[in-house]
Amino acid sequence: MNNTIMMGRLVRDPQINYVENGKGDEMAIANFRLAVDRKFSDDTDYFPCAAFGRLAEFAEKYLYQGIKVVVNGRMENNNYTSKDGDKVYGVCLKLNEIEFAESKNAGRDDDEDGGGRNRNSGNRRNSSGGRGSSSGSRSGSRNSGSSRSGSGRSSGSSRGGYQNSGSGNSRSSRGRNVDEEFEGMEDGYFD
Repeated sequence: MNNTIMMGRLVRDPQINYVENGKGDEMAIANFRLAVDRKFSDDTDYFPCAAFGRLAEFAEKYLYQGIKVVVNGRMENNNYTSKDGDKVYGVCLKLNEIEFAESKNAGRDDDEDGGGRNRNSGNRRNSSGGRGSSSGSRSGSRNSGSSRSGSGRSSGSSRGGYQNSGSGNSRSSRGRNVDEEFEGMEDGYFD
């Protein structure tokens, strides 16, 4: 079994790319690094993460540098040979689910634009040369006042997320505080 759950903060905004799948449609791929603090230490580990399809579109729309999330996925080897002929070993967390780990305004001052954060989506590229930033459903701006069905947004709740279930628009919102759960575990729980 290969199942990994991590909680951390995004190091940068997700990088979004669009590629053609086998059906001739475009599929979104979101890549980002997650900074995960070690328990009982000041050290931080950084893990590359990748989301695909609707989960990547969710990441593009709602994730940004510094947001605290809980991710669930499988760890995969990402080994390759460099141009110099050296073998490079790495791993990547292929995501199945992303959940918000704190309330929307935690750690932030009041937003001047009413809760939204404009995102620059004009530099998206795919293998065929480019994609304009005028795609209506993927505008990249967050609007805190609306909740659209299937968007993965959990309105009226401080926590929410998106689960990639294969069927498309599944939502995952659990009524528990992950921070408190992890802090409440006994010291030797993970030993």
